[in-house]
Amino acid sequence: MPKKQCNGPGCYAVIELGKRYCDRCKKTDNKRRDKRERDPESKKLYNSKVWRDVIRPGQLSTPSEAFPNASPFCQCEKSCLHHQKQNPCGRIANEVDHMIPMSFGGSDGRDGKNIQSLCHDCHTSKTRKEDGWTGSKPGRTVFLVCGPPGSGKSTFVKNNRKPHHLVLDFDALMSALCGIETHRKPRELLKYGWEARDAIYAALDKEESTLTAWIIITGTKKATRDEFRARYGAKVFVLETPAALCMERIRQDEKRDQSFDWSYLVEDWWQHYEPSREDNVIHD
Repeated sequence: MPKKQCNGPGCYAVIELGKRYCDRCKKTDNKRRDKRERDPESKKLYNSKVWRDVIRPGQLSTPSEAFPNASPFCQCEKSCLHHQKQNPCGRIANEVDHMIPMSFGGSDGRDGKNIQSLCHDCHTSKTRKEDGWTGSKPGRTVFLVCGPPGSGKSTFVKNNRKPHHLVLDFDALMSALCGIETHRKPRELLKYGWEARDAIYAALDKEESTLTAWIIITGTKKATRDEFRARYGAKVFVLETPAALCMERIRQDEKRDQSFDWSYLVEDWWQHYEPSREDNVIHD
């Protein structure tokens, strides 16, 4: 009987002609289908008018108000399974993807955020990795959000997290320890903030549940971000917000001490920032 290759992404099993998947990929495909059918939030989104009429069939090559991240080329993360050597894809984009999956707490994308253009292969590969097709052990999910002061890190997390997610923000932690909302850190309390932060890091090392955690740091150095990737398997987002926009936001933030030279910290971040192809870069 004639044979063919399994249609499962990255699968090279040989199956009978007329079948779509090998037994292993068929089970995984059924799980993904069941998950979609059981998720009323996703079903509501994909049946919505804005998704059907604006985003899904929209002009992927031209940024618009509904889809500002549109691009004619695939915007895949360079470490997805389709790119084992972390090479840029460079293919024509033909599908829309949620950068942070809705199941991980990402926004639905109807506001034009958290969506990107991908080619079919990279979209399938990314979804396969997120759904656990790699055979990895289910467990915690860690997102690392980096950027200069005023870049919008806290806002990014607020817009994408869910109520049951853990958020570790050193500024917020210090505010809780000193009892006031501030971005200035009292020197005499810093050691307590560091100890509390390190205790949470240690707890995440041992976490085996399906906890989702968001960690906010400046993350200027690539080595620092790589450490979180290696330690927690973190997905890294870097907010490359222009210095001028950072400073405008800082001046409008009543919680910040305006007598402090914030411009020094913002300029220092940009001066020492080390980009990486493994990061998911967000432009504002």
